[in-house]
Amino acid sequence: MILNKKVECMPREDIVALQSERLKWQVKRMYEKVEIFRKRMDNLGLKPEDINGVEDLKKLPFSYKQDLRDYYPYGLFAVPMTDIVRVHASSGTTGKQIVVGYTKNDIKIWSECVARAISAAGGTADDFVQVCYGYGLFTGGLGAHDGASYLGATVIPASTGNTERQIRTMIDFGSTILCATPSYAMYLGEEIKKQGLTDALKLKAGIFGAEPWTEQMRKQIEDTLKIKAYDIYGLSEIMGPGVSYECECQQGMHVNEDNFIPEIIDPDTGEVLPYGTKGELVFTTITKEGFPLIRYRTRDICSLNPEKCKCGRTFIRMNKPTGRSDDMLIIRGVNVFPSQIEEVLLKYCSSGITTNYQIVVDRVNNTDTLDVFVEMAPDLFADDMASIEALQKTLVEKLRSALGIGAKVQLVNPNSITRSEGKAKRVIDKRKLAWGDIMIVKQLSVFIENKAGAVKDIANLLGNNNINMRSLQIADSKDFGILRLIVDDSAKALELVKNAGYTAKLTDVISVVVPDKPNGLNDLLKLLADSNIEIDYLYVFIGKNNLGAEAILKTADLASVETLLLNNYY
Repeated sequence: MILNKKVECMPREDIVALQSERLKWQVKRMYEKVEIFRKRMDNLGLKPEDINGVEDLKKLPFSYKQDLRDYYPYGLFAVPMTDIVRVHASSGTTGKQIVVGYTKNDIKIWSECVARAISAAGGTADDFVQVCYGYGLFTGGLGAHDGASYLGATVIPASTGNTERQIRTMIDFGSTILCATPSYAMYLGEEIKKQGLTDALKLKAGIFGAEPWTEQMRKQIEDTLKIKAYDIYGLSEIMGPGVSYECECQQGMHVNEDNFIPEIIDPDTGEVLPYGTKGELVFTTITKEGFPLIRYRTRDICSLNPEKCKCGRTFIRMNKPTGRSDDMLIIRGVNVFPSQIEEVLLKYCSSGITTNYQIVVDRVNNTDTLDVFVEMAPDLFADDMASIEALQKTLVEKLRSALGIGAKVQLVNPNSITRSEGKAKRVIDKRKLAWGDIMIVKQLSVFIENKAGAVKDIANLLGNNNINMRSLQIADSKDFGILRLIVDDSAKALELVKNAGYTAKLTDVISVVVPDKPNGLNDLLKLLADSNIEIDYLYVFIGKNNLGAEAILKTADLASVETLLLNNYY
């Protein structure tokens, strides 16, 4: 069903015209009301009148999650606090909480966005919507709640936890639509099946989000709960759940383009990529009053499809994110996304394993290790060891084929991996990715053209934006100079120095900590020479905490050189 046909089925040219007008309005008010946005536009030599429509969006500066921490809690709000009627926040497990605010109109728009998602899943005013997302500061619970209320459905605000009560409520109250994380939906399905209560359910659909999930995971949820499972996408910084949603065709999630403009960029260069190309997802909020953002980098990796959907909607569709640019694992020089591992595992759920797994990455004797723990189903657990070993061997082979590197698979007892009633904790990275390692890192190269004071200016620019420098090296010549830096947030640093008028780029290099022992550096150079490795350049600086020096080297085949060093150095 389509809740708002006038908007959701609007001709593309009308969508672009509407977005252009709203973008111009948003840029003007943010320039006037949000200090950091005004400074970044001024650094680019831009004024609001330079933005005439969506075609000029690429001229505008990016915004980042770190901005929310730097201006915590209310420094990015664009209205007085008297106009803010609600705040939400992230859990803050990696630093300060991410705080967002909403006006009355923001809440109304958000509610309609979620209502469109529920309607697309077949929801009507006659439905009973059981919300199993967390309430409180997390956006999931109240976002789904308000969306169901906007639609006129009956809301069952179950929140998270107490699985037995959730199941009893679902049966007794006659829930017809379930809103939860996909991992919790799978857990509920397991428990319901175990108790033989599947036939007592009245569920017809489930709307699941807040964490990545695969098509195999969808199929298992649908088979277990006897429902049709729909994806919903959102993030607190942009709005919350309801930024995009699936229709019955399930060929991507429709972005609510009357409120949000999506882009796909190259995560390293920031360049806008064409439709259909996979890259980092960026959003601009064009109706948000309380906490608007321009070109916010989500770090989610996906692609966009502008073609009209068979359902009749003309909103652009985003494909399910395949990972994140900031949670990608680099293991033995290979880029690995957890979703790749999950996709392999879920293909074998009918062969005796469950959907409960955990990925553990470690570094032993300077070599990365990858262990995948997977729970066995009771039937396989009771089977003979030969069957277990055969399946384990198959999974190892399939993972090697999918990832390009080896992984150790361990099939463990049923119910031995801790369950989650919220977002599942799938990945544990035990490596100490800092001083004392060999690893591929991003180097920021800035062409300073021997300008007087350029090094000091760039150092101040990065320091004022809370970007920590690990190393700095100047390659000088008669006519120009190159400043090479290893920094904590290379993408943000790249944009800052470009906005300041410098030519700059990101380059992959290898960072090697040289042992604090006699001939440590000589041993490194000899190993490279004996292995016929051609080095483009190498520089060394003194390490921290008495761990010797750190060498940064650039060569053509980084992955092979990293493997060589991991296996033969130290």
